[in-house]
This record gives sequence, structure tokens and C-alpha cells, in this order.
Amino acid sequence: MKNTRRAVGLLLLLLALVSCDAEVKSRAAAVYPDQNSEGFRQFSVSCSHCHLLPQPSLYHRSAWSTVVYRMQKHRQQRGMGRMSLEEEKVVLAYLMAHSKKDELR
Repeated sequence: MKNTRRAVGLLLLLLALVSCDAEVKSRAAAVYPDQNSEGFRQFSVSCSHCHLLPQPSLYHRSAWSTVVYRMQKHRQQRGMGRMSLEEEKVVLAYLMAHSKKDELR
């Protein structure tokens, strides 16, 4: 009886975790712009190995090139290799297109 309760409890916990994971993924998927684009595809493939994907609107357009440069260095340090120049251009174009709008001075 005790083992059955434990097994049922573990099963319920597993089901809760799986459904929660699916809910988080679907919520995350809904917040990124232009998800059918090559830019988003490359961004999601290249930039999610070490951390969650940042929102493109997190930085101003002018800051993304510095962020991507820094991430390229991190990729090298972790032995992942840099994105190709073409991949980097596609990711940067996507991020810049959906970046935080620069404020007028």
C-alpha cells in the first residue's frame, strides 16, 4: 500500500512537471517576434545552448553587435566554435530588426 502511494505520488509529480514544461515552452514561444523567419531559427539554434533566449527588445539596436561579439567569445571559450560569418549576420539582423527602439536625443 505504501509503495503504491509513493508510485502514484511520483507519477503525479512527473505529470505536473511535464505539463508545466510544455506550458512554459508555449508561453516562451509566443513572445518572440517573427518566429517563422530564418533569423529567429538561427537565433534560437545558436543562442540557446548556454542560456535562455533573450528578448530582442532587451537591448537597443546599437548594443546588439557588442552582445553578439561577446557571446561569440563565450562560444569559443566553451569549445563550441564561433557561428559562421553568415550565421552571425542573420542573427544580428534579426536582433536589430526587433530591438528596443533607440530614444531620440
